Amino acid sequence: MTDAGNHTLQEVQNALDRLTDAQLHQLDRIARFQVFCYPQLSGEDLLSEAWVRILSGKRNWPRGVAFMAFVYGVLRSIADDWRDEEDARLESPTADLPADFSGDTPDIANLAVAGNTDPERALQVARFLNTVQDEFVQTDDDLSFLLGTMEGRTALETQTQYQLTPQAFDAARKRWERWLEQHYPEGLKL
Repeated sequence: MTDAGNHTLQEVQNALDRLTDAQLHQLDRIARFQVFCYPQLSGEDLLSEAWVRILSGKRNWPRGVAFMAFVYGVLRSIADDWRDEEDARLESPTADLPADFSGDTPDIANLAVAGNTDPERALQVARFLNTVQDEFVQTDDDLSFLLGTMEGRTALETQTQYQLTPQAFDAARKRWERWLEQHYPEGLKL
């Protein structure tokens, strides 16, 4: 039975087959950004889960919505669910965590951002990144700039890795600086 408001699975498969390498690369970057602050989550796993849900019909592609926008929405929805689960684990007091097979309470440091043993700070950083994604990231250049910055890349490395022109990189950097000044005039403290 076909829902008149959604594309068929064959139409979904056809749209997937038509994705260019550049579009697939963009979806990979989006997936990595969605889970950046959660080292235990993988962008590759997120993208795979999205494809499973889309191709199995669990997530329907509405007519009138661009395929890339639909896939982005699926990625974001799954990532939101995953982050909510991780945030709930981070917010749980250690005593509330289930004991492992030895009867000991697990080390909560393993739930935090890599290299950071403070779960509250990890949660704060994750929420900040979600705000950045919601309010700042408007273009692929913005996303590429942020990924390069978060990965600790130099301007040249970011431009090379994400195929940004120096002008596009500089424009994204200036937008980022304006956004930070507007939203955090006292400076960013994480």
